[in-house]
Amino acid sequence: MSMEKSLKTIILVGLFATLFTPLVVTNSLFFPFITGKAFFFRIIVEIIFAAWLLLVLKNRHYLPRPTTLLWALLALVGVVTLATIFSLDPARSFWSNFERMEGLLSYLHLLAYFLVLSAMLRSEKLWWWFLNTSIFVSLIVCLYSVVQLSGGAVIHQGGGRVDATLGNAIYLAVYLLIHLFLSALLWYRTKSRSARVFYILVLVLQAIILYYTATRGTILGLIFGLLVTLILLSVLAKNQPRLRRFSLGILLVLLILGGSFFLARDSQLVQRSPVLSRFANISLADGTVESRFGLWRMSFEGFKEQPLLGWGPENFNLVFAKYYQPQFWKQEPWFDRSHNIFFDWLTSAGLLGLLSYLSLFVVALIYLWRSGQRFSTLEQALLSGLLVAYFFHNIFVFDNLVSYLLFLIVLAYIQFRHLESTKTEVGLATIRTISWHWLLPMTILIIGLLGGSLYYFNLKPILANQALIKGRTGGTVGDRFNNFQRALAFRTLGLEEAREQLLGFAWQVIAEPQLA
Repeated sequence: MSMEKSLKTIILVGLFATLFTPLVVTNSLFFPFITGKAFFFRIIVEIIFAAWLLLVLKNRHYLPRPTTLLWALLALVGVVTLATIFSLDPARSFWSNFERMEGLLSYLHLLAYFLVLSAMLRSEKLWWWFLNTSIFVSLIVCLYSVVQLSGGAVIHQGGGRVDATLGNAIYLAVYLLIHLFLSALLWYRTKSRSARVFYILVLVLQAIILYYTATRGTILGLIFGLLVTLILLSVLAKNQPRLRRFSLGILLVLLILGGSFFLARDSQLVQRSPVLSRFANISLADGTVESRFGLWRMSFEGFKEQPLLGWGPENFNLVFAKYYQPQFWKQEPWFDRSHNIFFDWLTSAGLLGLLSYLSLFVVALIYLWRSGQRFSTLEQALLSGLLVAYFFHNIFVFDNLVSYLLFLIVLAYIQFRHLESTKTEVGLATIRTISWHWLLPMTILIIGLLGGSLYYFNLKPILANQALIKGRTGGTVGDRFNNFQRALAFRTLGLEEAREQLLGFAWQVIAEPQLA
């Protein structure tokens, strides 16, 4: 096998492997539902990005086209970089922490992922397999959720809100939200009757599990996205009378169901349901709603103080501390997110960050609706509904690695469909292939940089994480103290959490002298 084919195989296998990120749970690490997924994703991205760079050295055909969407994403990461440089806590803005695993480092990995995805998935067949693999993974997640609902597995957050391998009902909800629309899209694009039956069954299962996450913002996002899809079809499907009548009929059913629920919101049937009662009892006096408004007010005050580039990624805790409001005494003791996509971007990267983020949606919608015959009316309506549903969801919560991953996949797919009828070379025509006598030193350099990134961005943080969890969970006082010292000595991701845990351990020893 030639070097070029070997590199292509490595990259494609890595891209498909990233779709299994939601299944990764590492109980040996601190925050097992977050850190394992992030390290798994980052290691794969670093490997395939290095392989892609080597591939580009051999053949410029594998460079992505400089699309408007790519420039918008580059602008967003550029703004986040500036916000990190001028951050009130640059180290935290770059590394984040074990609980979130975001920060500039995460955005750089996501950008690299989008570049490789855009460059390598350049055929309808590859995209078909890629999206179906993601549907397959979502089916595994749903089946695990069924096991949780049946009592065969623990719901990690407690209560009745399923969280599967995501460890958080909200994270599971947005994962299923996006896959509902992708399943509907694949149902439409297949001609096989058996495949269509399969997609319908998957859709039903995904919808049921989404319901049992009891995540109000996401379910409302789904309803709003469906309404947008149905309204668009009702208005635009003029040459497809059956589709138009079907859309109008479903729209009418949704409106009747919504009205019936509103009228029956105080009935015993609704109030006895753990899920339906969460929707029926929404009010401005609700504790969650009250806390959201409080967070948004604090966020706006923080934005007014740092309007251009914000306070830096991962620094909302500083905004929360400075503009703390007394009513939060009965809520959680602290928040590190404003639980609203507008205010999260305004506080972390300022107005420039918010505008850059919104530009991704704007460009994607332009691609959908100004691409001639590249998208059918139904595809335009479905993908528009997906973007609207996802955006609506983010008004009430915040993103995570898995939702970012899926969002970039959706954007890359829309971009591919937008460009698929363009017959010009995919690479950047102005960039020339590197001369052969530079190939060996550049290859050595790329492999060396890959080794460095794997060590500094992954191995060291993993070792620090393992030392931290050993310091928390057992052994003698001396052993635990030594493990905390090891975690701090790595001077990498998780320093703040290691200090917090060490302080808590010290207070425990002081309160219980017999431990010493």
